[in-house]
Amino acid sequence: MYRLVQMPAIIDHGGVGARSNFLRNIKSGLFPPGIKIGRSNVWPEYEIVALQAARIRGDSEDKIRALVAELLERRKALPKLAGQEA
Repeated sequence: MYRLVQMPAIIDHGGVGARSNFLRNIKSGLFPPGIKIGRSNVWPEYEIVALQAARIRGDSEDKIRALVAELLERRKALPKLAGQEA
């Protein structure tokens, strides 16, 4: 199983800036949208790690957008979670 992380933990961990910057990155395709479970949004921890590594490497925004697309494709293979909206 994979660990799920909520937005406050991602922001507290660092590397994504303030909440407004985090949401702007989602809108511009530099970060995947959250997985809606009830009223919460969560992200698989491996996605956060992969994106942090790409930023540390200095990958371009285009490369990061391609990585986000790969991560979203990978999500399709994940089992649905209890309470997850379709």
